[in-house]
Amino acid sequence: MARVVCLVELQPDRIAFTWSDGPDSFPPYALTGQTADRFRERVNGVHEQAREPVDGVRDRLRTLVELCLDERGPGAYSSEAVRRAGLELAVAGHELRKLAFSPNEDPGKAARDVARWLAKLHAQGAVESLEVITEGGPPVPWTLLYETRPDPATFLAGGDTSDHWRGFWGLRFNLACGQKVDPRRRMPWWTAPKVVLVVDPLVRQGLPEPLRGRLDRFAEDRGLTLVGSRAKLDDALAGGRPDLLYWLGHASPEALVLGTGPGSEIRPNDLLDLLAGDEDALPGGLVFLNACRTAEASPTAGSYVRAVFEMRMGGLIATEQQTIDTFATELGVDFLEAFLDRGEPVGVAMQKLRARVPLGLLYGTYCPPEIRVVRPETAPVVVPVAVDPTAPLPGVALGLAAPPVPAMPWAAAGLDPLPEHPYRSLRAYGAGDRALFAGRGDDTLRFARVLDDPGTRVLILHGESGVGKTSFLRAGVIPYLETECVGYRFARDRSTADKDPVLMVRATNDPVTQIASALNAYCAKPFTYRTPRGKEVVADLPATLRATLGDREGPDALRDALCADPGLLGRLLSALAGKLPF
Repeated sequence: MARVVCLVELQPDRIAFTWSDGPDSFPPYALTGQTADRFRERVNGVHEQAREPVDGVRDRLRTLVELCLDERGPGAYSSEAVRRAGLELAVAGHELRKLAFSPNEDPGKAARDVARWLAKLHAQGAVESLEVITEGGPPVPWTLLYETRPDPATFLAGGDTSDHWRGFWGLRFNLACGQKVDPRRRMPWWTAPKVVLVVDPLVRQGLPEPLRGRLDRFAEDRGLTLVGSRAKLDDALAGGRPDLLYWLGHASPEALVLGTGPGSEIRPNDLLDLLAGDEDALPGGLVFLNACRTAEASPTAGSYVRAVFEMRMGGLIATEQQTIDTFATELGVDFLEAFLDRGEPVGVAMQKLRARVPLGLLYGTYCPPEIRVVRPETAPVVVPVAVDPTAPLPGVALGLAAPPVPAMPWAAAGLDPLPEHPYRSLRAYGAGDRALFAGRGDDTLRFARVLDDPGTRVLILHGESGVGKTSFLRAGVIPYLETECVGYRFARDRSTADKDPVLMVRATNDPVTQIASALNAYCAKPFTYRTPRGKEVVADLPATLRATLGDREGPDALRDALCADPGLLGRLLSALAGKLPF
C-alpha cells in the first residue's frame, strides 16, 4: 500500500509539485506564468491581474451550500438546482485538477508519470493515504479537485447513488494536508486522550430535540462536559492542552463565536493563546472546528490553520464554507464515535464522512491521516521474542518512551539499532549513533520546526567548543529531517568513494573558499534516484555547475565567480535544488 505525499510550494512566481512514496520521488515540476495565475484564480475566485471575481472552487461550493440551506426532510439536497450546482462544482474541481498536472516546467514529463501512477494505484485499491503538504500561500481545498471530466447527465439525473461524486479527491482518497516537520508522523497513536467538547449554547438550543439529546448523551456517557462559555473554556484548558478539542458553533474566517457578550468572539490569535499552555508541553493534539469557513484565512484576523500549527499541535479539521447546524452536529458526533470509540484513523473516518454529499465536501483534514486512538483492550498484542545475548540490542527512536519488544525484526519495526561500537568516548556522534543520542528529542524537534518556519532566514546554534553542537546536528537534527520529515536532504561530499559524509562549511577567515570547495564536492558527479514507478532519474549536477562557470572549472574558479557576483550563490543553490525532489 502506498502512502503518497505531494509537496506543493506556492511561490509568487511559480507553484512547484513534488510527489513521493517513502524514499522514492518523482522529479519536481512547476506551474509558472499564466498557468500558475489560473491555478490561484480557480482556488481563490479572484482574477490575479484584473482583481475581478472569477469562478473558483470555493465560490462554487458556497453556491452549492446556499442552495442546500432551505432543503430538509426526505430527499434533502437533491433538487435540480442542487444537482446542477454539484455539477458546476465538479467542473471547477476538474479544471483545478487539470491545472495541477499541466506544468510549464517539466523536462522529465513527471506530471504525466504521476497522473498515470496515481490512477493505477487507485484502480488497484493500493493508495493507503494521500498527504498534501503546502508551503506558502493560503490553504488549498484539495478535497474539491475532481479526477475525471464530470458527466452532466449523471449529475443532473439524481437518484440514490452517489457514485458520480466519488471523483472528488476528498472521497477518492484518504486525503489529508500536513506539515513538512510533524512529530505526529512518528507518534500516530493516543491512549486515554484528554477531550474538550465546546458547544455554542445558541447552536445547541436551536437543534431538534433528537439531535440535541444525542449530543448530550454522547458527552454524559463519556463523563465529558459541554463547554458553553469563554470562562468555562478557560477553566477546561487550565489543566493543559487537550489531545482533542472539538468545537461546534458559528464562525467566520475572522472569529469563532461562543455564547454572547464580551469575549464571545475568539479569533485565531485568541485560540493560539488559549492553547499555548506550558512551553514544555509535548507536541501534538487535534482541533476539530466544526463551524463555518474555519479553513479559510482572513486578511485581518489570520488563520486557524496557522494558529494550530504554530502551537506544535498535530493538526486541524475545518470547513471550507458555511455549514448547517443539524448536518454539522450529526457528522461531528459520528466522527467522535468513530475516532474515540472505534479507533478509526482520522483520515479514514473523514473520508467516510465526506461521502455524505454534498455537505461532506466542506470538511478539510489538515493533519497526518494516521492519527488514531488505541484503547488498552484493542491495543495490538505484543509477543516477546528471544534475544541473542551476544547480539546488539535495539535502540529507541528519539523522543519516544521505550516501546515493548515487538514480534518483528528491529529494522521492520522502524527502530534505530545500536551501532557496532556503542562507546563513543570523546568522539562526535553521527547518524549511525542515533539510538545512543538519547534525551535530546525535544530539542531536535524545536530546532527542526524553527528551521522549517518560512520566516526563518538564519538559525544560530550557539555553544562553547565540546558541548555537542556537531553531535546534535549529525545524530539529531539531520537524521530527523531526512528520515521523518518531508522534503529535506543535506548536501554531502560526493567527490569521495566513502559514505558521502555531510558537508560542513567552516567559517574560517576565507568562508567563500570554503563554500566554493563544498559546492564543488557536492557537484562532483551526477545524482541518481528512483521514482515510485521504478524509473531511474539522473540529476546532472556537474552540468549545472558548468553552466555557471562557463569554460573554467574547479573550486578556485567557483570562488572567483562568487566573489565577482554575490548574487550567484543564491541562483546556483536554486538551480541545484530545482534538479532534485527535495
